[in-house]
Amino acid sequence: MKAWMTRRGAAMLCGLLLVLASPGAYAQAGPSLADPAVQKFLTYLESTGEFDGTASTVLKQIDTLRAAARDSKLSGQERLTQFNEARKLLRGLIDNPEMEKHPLRPVWRTELAEMLLVTHLQGFRRSAPGFVEFGVPTANQRKAFEQDVPIALAMLIQASQEFRDLEARLDRDTALREQIETSLLNSLVFDQYRDQKNAWFAANAAYFATLLGDEHSFFLGGNMTADKKRAEMRGVAMSMLRPFLDGDIGGDALQARAQSLAGRVLLSGGEADRAEAEYLAPAVANPAWNSDRLAASIARASAIEQQGKPDVAEVRLAELSKRSAVRERLDDRLLVADALHLLRLRKAEQAQDAERDALITQAYAAYFELLNDPALGNGASALRNLIYDRWASSIPAEADAQTIQSLPGAVRVAVADISRRRGLLWLQRGEEEAGRTSLQRAIDFAQTVDDRDAVGDEVWADGRYNLAYATYALNPKKLSSLLSAAEVSTSVAEQTPTLPVATDAIDLATRLLESLHRNYADQPGVTPAFERAMGVLYDSGHFDTTKPADDRLVYYAYAMFQSRGDYEQAAELYNQQLRTHPNYLQAQAQRVSALTQWYEQTREGSKRNRIESDLLDAARRVSAQARPVLADPAQSAKADGAARTLANAKLAEAQVLATRGDLDGALESIAGFESEFADRPGLAQLGLERRILLLVEADRLDQAQEAAGTMMGRYPDAAAGVINNVLNDMERQIEQLGDESPDSAKLAEAAAAMAKLLADWAQGQGYEARQMLPYRLVVLKSLRIANRPDEALAYLRDTNLEAEFGNNVDVLFEKARALVSKGDPASLREATPILNRIIGGLTEPYPDTYWRSWIARLEVNLKLGERVADVPRRVRQLEQTHPELGGEPFKSQLKELAIEAQRRGL
Repeated sequence: MKAWMTRRGAAMLCGLLLVLASPGAYAQAGPSLADPAVQKFLTYLESTGEFDGTASTVLKQIDTLRAAARDSKLSGQERLTQFNEARKLLRGLIDNPEMEKHPLRPVWRTELAEMLLVTHLQGFRRSAPGFVEFGVPTANQRKAFEQDVPIALAMLIQASQEFRDLEARLDRDTALREQIETSLLNSLVFDQYRDQKNAWFAANAAYFATLLGDEHSFFLGGNMTADKKRAEMRGVAMSMLRPFLDGDIGGDALQARAQSLAGRVLLSGGEADRAEAEYLAPAVANPAWNSDRLAASIARASAIEQQGKPDVAEVRLAELSKRSAVRERLDDRLLVADALHLLRLRKAEQAQDAERDALITQAYAAYFELLNDPALGNGASALRNLIYDRWASSIPAEADAQTIQSLPGAVRVAVADISRRRGLLWLQRGEEEAGRTSLQRAIDFAQTVDDRDAVGDEVWADGRYNLAYATYALNPKKLSSLLSAAEVSTSVAEQTPTLPVATDAIDLATRLLESLHRNYADQPGVTPAFERAMGVLYDSGHFDTTKPADDRLVYYAYAMFQSRGDYEQAAELYNQQLRTHPNYLQAQAQRVSALTQWYEQTREGSKRNRIESDLLDAARRVSAQARPVLADPAQSAKADGAARTLANAKLAEAQVLATRGDLDGALESIAGFESEFADRPGLAQLGLERRILLLVEADRLDQAQEAAGTMMGRYPDAAAGVINNVLNDMERQIEQLGDESPDSAKLAEAAAAMAKLLADWAQGQGYEARQMLPYRLVVLKSLRIANRPDEALAYLRDTNLEAEFGNNVDVLFEKARALVSKGDPASLREATPILNRIIGGLTEPYPDTYWRSWIARLEVNLKLGERVADVPRRVRQLEQTHPELGGEPFKSQLKELAIEAQRRGL
């Protein structure tokens, strides 16, 4: 070696020994390619005119990117992005034709190889070489390994030649040699990069190349088979390692690491005895713990296995898994578990059928022992997903049923679980085909663990839950799939309620069934499934305090109790909603609704008074709770719901006060209602409608008509519907007062006047006949309420309603009702076929007109005194198919007609 090349920078060499002894540390820090010495040398090269400032600029950019790639404040993906940019820039600098003769290009090539082998594969890809060599790599680890190793090896081989070329050039170019010496770069370039880094990483890359598959492009082309090429690479690796093995470079620390690699090289060539004795045993005996000593320990167990002692090898790996140095690093623990798993699988392959399943189960136990370690803490979930993902990737998509069944039940469930998660992720990304394929795989695996006795409760429950979820996700719009998913997940919660997955299962079941029940309650199977799942959630005693119970409470109370008339139980359940829950305000609003219905239904004095007090208190309380939501811009998403809640609460308060007889208080409670909800016309209309009703009830009929006029002016599209609702309420009041009451007559006249006001207003708008129809129907109703049948019939003729809309059911009913009200035999007989036509023409679900028509038809029988005995029979027939007879007031009226007919028959 030339004399000028023997000078060594002691500090730099000491640092290098630390670097090679701890590759992970170097990957995180690394010497700067743009340090002052390098920059000084680059400045010299620029001054000669041979090179411009490109290299200096790019190297500074690379340094900045590599620093960002080490920034712990960035996410892993962000750091990887910075690293990839640095790698891309360095590769671009190397491939730049203008840099072909640059003295530092072999340094850059070596540096790029190190970035690939250490920073990327060992760091960002989490010890990918170790998992490819000894374990079960992920798809990303294997892909990165197969891409980076050939590139790194090529870079190192080219760098080796360029180092030789540079050495020859320096013999010729004294000025360049002196500049390298004065810049103190001779040690960096030749001692550090050529003699040590290039040789060390070339040995690693050559060995890693032997781990590539036969189909890899590295083995394609040329005259050598893959096996011969591997033998050649093993020779290259051993040649590069020789100075380290002999202690000529790096001392004891690097010698031990070189022994580890040399032993693995020989082991891969089938020389287990020599590998174990000459290299692996000494490497394992080295007191310093690092990744190479771990590799030597695993490789030594493999050598012992190759020597025909698999049981001894298994004991060695089991002992290794318990070492504190291994347990400190999660990737190391997983790598040892992989090695133990694969060794046990190889033992299973050699076993008889009777023993094979037990050995396969034992092989996977290596992972479950790891996953069940409490010391993992928060890392358990991420590790579980990683292991499951690798299992799923390692089992071929075309695996037959026998292969799948040979796996332990817990593994099959794990594959189902990760396949389901993968499928959902693919679907979220818009990858429909990949998502559906993965979900179907989840179903296929989950279906294999249906024998609860064989696999145990936990595996069975996890499998059924994954089956349910994947079934739903695969066909989220298919009723049969949704019902099947709900049934399976309900069974999990019902049969294994104490397992953690039970809460997830009942959450899935009730979430699906709530949606189905809201929209398809009449479809076969929906309501029974809904009731069963809700029973498990709320009645089993296992899920009362769970999040699903809190989330479903409002709809449960409504569907199971309020909608079925059990307002007391519904109100009690709504009151149980937690204040901190997002549904709290909705629950309180529904409580007001349930109390209102309970109040209207209850006639008992003391009980009604208690409900009245609760309702008034609830309405005022929910109003106070809704207003801050409306005032808070941060809660704008909840504004519409809060506005409806506030409006309904104020209307409920007004109703209670009116029922108490405090009409002034009722009107005061909704003062300013329309202005408060001016930006929500639908709610403002409700307030104006209630105001009109209260004014009518307070006998302020002029003000009521004035308010009706306001309605027509502000909300013309809704005016007919609102006035119609007012008339319905007035009709109910008249029915309660009785036809002979003076107040009844007064209300009837007010109704007629209000209806005429509405119709006149509509006429003034220039509406066509069809547009006028709803307004004229309101007039007809008002005349019916006022018991002015002759005027109603005249109005039908004068407005051509009968001629133009003779098939309209409302027009037909108003005519028939007017004829029945006249009461003479001719009118009654004329009404009969009209009523029969209405009754026969309407279909379920029957509107109010259907029941009103039946009442009028039976009244005709009684008034004519014909077929009176048929009236009770008709009512009974209706009651058999519709027990509620359309609800009140129709039920009571039909019952009274039946009683009257029976009385006449006595």
